[in-house]
Amino acid sequence: MPLTPLDIHNKEFTRGFRGYDEDEVNEFLDQVIKDYEMVLREKRTLMKRSAS
Repeated sequence: MPLTPLDIHNKEFTRGFRGYDEDEVNEFLDQVIKDYEMVLREKRTLMKRSAS
């Protein structure tokens, strides 16, 4: 099954000693979610056009 924006949003990572900056990771994931949603919308639009 393909990854969805909701899957990205709900993904949780375990914390390790001296791990990544949580805020920086969350900001990056938010940007990934927005970009991925945009790509999915564009794909749907293109599929509708080709079906017409």
